[in-house]
Amino acid sequence: MKRIRLLKENEIDTVLFSVFEIFEYGKEKEKWNICLCNPPGGDWSRIQFKDFTINKIFTWNTLPRVRGKEKLPDFVVQYHSNKDLIFSIESKDNPTNLEINIGERMNNFMKWIFSEVDPSFNSLSDSKNEIFVKENFEFISCVASSFNPEQSQSKVQDLFNKCNCDFIFNFIANEKIVLYEIFTNDREVSKRYFPLMEQRFNQVSLKSNLRSNF
Repeated sequence: MKRIRLLKENEIDTVLFSVFEIFEYGKEKEKWNICLCNPPGGDWSRIQFKDFTINKIFTWNTLPRVRGKEKLPDFVVQYHSNKDLIFSIESKDNPTNLEINIGERMNNFMKWIFSEVDPSFNSLSDSKNEIFVKENFEFISCVASSFNPEQSQSKVQDLFNKCNCDFIFNFIANEKIVLYEIFTNDREVSKRYFPLMEQRFNQVSLKSNLRSNF
């Protein structure tokens, strides 16, 4: 491998936005929706959820960054399925800066939003149904960082123990190409969600040969 460069936090956020928005295409495009993201694509304080069944956008504005021990994710992406999947992502350039139990804290924040806070809505069709259905979601937590792939096996288990998350994404730069690794440490998570996430990353021009399932 040619000389690698670790990414800064704003670069990690840009990669996430690129993967899920800028370079999305193909028949799966209409199943993905970015709910929240840091700049360059968002403003930190607003979540938008798309109800694909009635073609409406539900919005929560001016959200707090924290609520007790719970924390607003840096990036939230939705995948439409029988149960809509809500992927919450915390990004840090240095994995040592990732917070304890951040995975559960992000999921709890999103559960609070969906179950207890009333959204506004914007109709994308002539449908008169204005009700946000507060069930039928699955919440998956992820952390994204940048570290030397040669240290992956020594880092990822410690990060899973510390962050209590379902996925770890590692992004690095190799000249002008962004490479990635994907890690899970749960057999059920790996079986149900790993192929979907790997497919999403493989569809874009920032793809890499570095893919790992821990």
